[in-house]
Amino acid sequence: MNAVILMAYCTILLYSQQAQEAQRKADEQAAAGESLLGSRKYAEATCAFEAGLALDPSNAACLQGIQRTQVLYCMYIMHM
Repeated sequence: MNAVILMAYCTILLYSQQAQEAQRKADEQAAAGESLLGSRKYAEATCAFEAGLALDPSNAACLQGIQRTQVLYCMYIMHM
């Protein structure tokens, strides 16, 4: 019985570590997207945000970054 509990604990710990790593990498992608967005590189920013969402689909910074990119790109196109 103790071996089963230990195995379950190790599995949970492994998934927790993997989730934390995915969140960290998604946050890095969001930061890269923000930097690209500041440089008006809209396509590249979108790719960075989408890469972050592939790692962590619930990453708020990536979701908001994609929305902000769409708005800024539309404004850019309208003022050309």
